[in-house]
Amino acid sequence: MENNLTITKIKNTLLHDYVEHIANRLVLRVDKETHSDIVVLQRPFEPKLANIEADYNEDCTLKGDPSVRIGAAHYTTRENVPEVIKDLKQGSQN
Repeated sequence: MENNLTITKIKNTLLHDYVEHIANRLVLRVDKETHSDIVVLQRPFEPKLANIEADYNEDCTLKGDPSVRIGAAHYTTRENVPEVIKDLKQGSQN
């Protein structure tokens, strides 16, 4: 979930069967001017996404600092988190 990422896209993915029944982690890559941070969120996703929605614009830029942006979001399982982190870190270098 990277191309033209929006808060709405991240939230709407909650309705997918995989996310509803299997995924128990949401991995975010937060891109900053000089580096990227990886954030791993656990279920329940809804209250955490409400907090993100309060702090970020629809285009995933931070309201207080538009140079900070959620560059990628991936729902996954606990067991797959290391692989997802590796993929997201590689994506930030492209």
